[in-house]
Amino acid sequence: MIKKRIITRCQDPKNKKTNHKGKPSNFNKEEKEKIINYVETSISNSITLNYHIVALHVIPMNLDSLKEISNKAKYKMIVRLVKSNFFVIRKSTYLGQSIPKDADEKAMHFLRQVILYRKKNNYDMSCIINCDETAITYDSPLSYSLAKVGLKIVTIKTTEKEKYRVTCLLSITADGGKLKPFIIFKGKKDWVTNKELEEFVKSKKYDIITKTQGYSWIR
Repeated sequence: MIKKRIITRCQDPKNKKTNHKGKPSNFNKEEKEKIINYVETSISNSITLNYHIVALHVIPMNLDSLKEISNKAKYKMIVRLVKSNFFVIRKSTYLGQSIPKDADEKAMHFLRQVILYRKKNNYDMSCIINCDETAITYDSPLSYSLAKVGLKIVTIKTTEKEKYRVTCLLSITADGGKLKPFIIFKGKKDWVTNKELEEFVKSKKYDIITKTQGYSWIR
């Protein structure tokens, strides 16, 4: 008996490329809609998806079409269904944080509360501070360097601390003033004292504040 094979053409009829080759999946109409709806919803919410993630979500649904078959066969059926609906693996072109739909409303509510407390307690504008933290590398060696033409090995000396990070806290007041950067080093309790850090900073004439952070706080 010869197995029937189907070819699903791309949405553009002039395009001769095929999107999927193979026998159709055995899902019924309701099951197909349920799976495709999950994929479309995840994509619209910018959630990372691949065939394995879709399978891990679909298999626990206990669909009738997936009963009494092996996990390998379930995975193949799910992949066939996803591919036949014109979903393919693509490289991400944009990375962004997920912002709640009511972000603007919450921001305005927070702003109203700040203004209310400031007027109620007569706070000075310099006492209202907005801050954020960012990671800084110990060493950031360049990937490119000058070298003679034809040289196969180009050596760049580093401190071997390329993957080590420190936390830098930057703050600004409501009246436009800037506070000194607050830098936090991760390390053991006796790794280096705050006094030693302060003396080092003063000797280099850095206008920053430093602090050593113990492992207990991180854990």
